[in-house]
Amino acid sequence: MVREIEFLEPAYLSVLSQHRTAGPLGLNGGLPGIIGIQTLIRADGKSDMLASIDSRQVAAGDRLMLMTPGGGGFGAPG
Repeated sequence: MVREIEFLEPAYLSVLSQHRTAGPLGLNGGLPGIIGIQTLIRADGKSDMLASIDSRQVAAGDRLMLMTPGGGGFGAPG
């Protein structure tokens, strides 16, 4: 799932997230899910990848894009 949040006025952003270095585990031989990603997209188009625990000043027009990690698989692929 991908979500974008646009800031309408200056604010201070804090992010506290999990599964950004390793995806959720699979079960019974299933593969792990994909990792999550969060990106701060500035009003001028420049972007910064954010760490799993991060904080930044944001301005009006900046956007936070959150890519939620996928779930792990169940059972061996194929």
